[in-house]
Amino acid sequence: MKEIHVSDMKCIHCQEKIEKALRRKGIPATIDLEGKTVSVPEEQAGLAEEAIRQAGYTPTL
Repeated sequence: MKEIHVSDMKCIHCQEKIEKALRRKGIPATIDLEGKTVSVPEEQAGLAEEAIRQAGYTPTL
């Protein structure tokens, strides 16, 4: 799994928006709101980063 840090994910609404964006792309993810991280399969990290960015957040690998 690849961990993506999303420093501007601040609330449950943010988490749900990111989950929805990843689900639309078919990317399974585990989100830790408190730690501000999104864990995705290694081979889908680039696509996940793009989906998170399109949802309006700033991901960093």
